[in-house]
Parts: sequence; structure tokens; C-alpha cells
Amino acid sequence: MTNPAARTRVHNWGCRILGSIFLGFLVAATLGGMFDPTPGPDQPTLMPGTLVVAFELVLLVRVLRLGVTVTPDHVISRGWFLTRRYPRPSISGAGATGYSGGYNRWSRSKAFTMLWIRVDESAVDLPHIAGRPQKIHRLADELRVALSVATDGSSDHDG
Repeated sequence: MTNPAARTRVHNWGCRILGSIFLGFLVAATLGGMFDPTPGPDQPTLMPGTLVVAFELVLLVRVLRLGVTVTPDHVISRGWFLTRRYPRPSISGAGATGYSGGYNRWSRSKAFTMLWIRVDESAVDLPHIAGRPQKIHRLADELRVALSVATDGSSDHDG
């Protein structure tokens, strides 16, 4: 039996690592643009590059926290830009479905999957936890165990 006071974190390290690498390249490119050693009278300018680097560093810290945290009272979903908190009693299901997010809006991928949770009888997609189907189905099982919700056998929202 699990400890009810324990926090369970469900996340995909692959998404975190790829996001960190991508943002690292963005930071390097921005800094390179700010301090480009070109010959001539050009001087490096710190504005607006400093603001862009600050934003990229904030995203770099956030990408290291992508995932879902299950606490005794809440389910906390941390994405690239938003953190959402749901009361734990309002969660009635969880699963995996075809990815639909920033990379392929308004369509569902058959080869790439993501997690979803059922909040107050409506499905909420979690595209920040995406990956290969085997990995995401395993994470969906972890999430269902952490939430103590029954497995309905469905891998889609309507199940």
C-alpha cells in the first residue's frame, strides 16, 4: 500500500532532456547574437537580448519541472508555460492518447502519444508529457496507481 502523504511525480525524462538541449542552443544563439565579434565600430548591445536570454533561462528551469505531481490534496500539472492545480477528488481517470499539441495542432498522432486526465468528467490533455507509446502507457499506469483510479482499458478520452 502506498503512503497517502507521499508525493508522486510522473514525467518523461526524454522530454526534459530534449527541451533542455533545445533551450541551451537558443540561449547560446541569443548570446552569440548579442556578443558577435564582428570587425568594425559595432558594440555589443545588452538590450533587448538580455530580456530574451532571461526568458529563455526561465523556460530552461521550467522544462526541468515538466510533469504531473500527485499530492494527497491536489494534482499539479506543470507545462512549458502554465502550472495547473486540480483538486484530487475531481480526478476520475487517466490514460494515454495520440499526441495533439504544439507540433500538430488539431490532429492526433498515431505514432506519438501523450497523457490525459479526466477532470470533472471532461478530458484534459497533458501534451508536456509525450513520447513513444510504450513509455507513455507505462507513465499512464503510474499515474492511475498514484491517483487510485481504475483502469478502464481504454487508451482514448472517451473510455
